[in-house]
Amino acid sequence: MNYDVIIIGSGISGSILARHGVRTLMIDAGRHPRFTVGESMIPNTSHLLKLMSVRYDVPELEYVSTFRSLRRHVTTSMGMKRNFSFVHHTRGERLVIFT
Repeated sequence: MNYDVIIIGSGISGSILARHGVRTLMIDAGRHPRFTVGESMIPNTSHLLKLMSVRYDVPELEYVSTFRSLRRHVTTSMGMKRNFSFVHHTRGERLVIFT
């Protein structure tokens, strides 16, 4: 079979291309749905997903744009992240935790 584009690592771009008739092959080592969908999403990303769902006619993008729509349309087997932390430690120095 012939493809217009081959994408290594599946994701949003391949879905958009395929939706618009581009013969797309997506190759990914993992499988979907992944547990980490939206794991560390910031408000700007949420807004962009909503805009892209309309602009590129991929309504499924809006499903992952908010916690409620994700639970309603994708899965209920996850929870809302309440904290985002970063820990950096250099051996022999004081531990620094950013939250």
